[in-house]
Amino acid sequence: METATLVAIFISGLLVSFTGYALYTAFGQPSQQLRDPNCKQPTYPQGTAVKKYALR
Repeated sequence: METATLVAIFISGLLVSFTGYALYTAFGQPSQQLRDPNCKQPTYPQGTAVKKYALR
């Protein structure tokens, strides 16, 4: 194979790997650990019941 073909395959593989890892991080198991620094709502541990009060 020519050098250009090997370089193109290598770069394509890196791109596919990076995209897969980004999707896994965004939507897979690690996404449960992500937090939004701009979120104003308090976060509660999983399984904790949250009482909702009506505004009067």
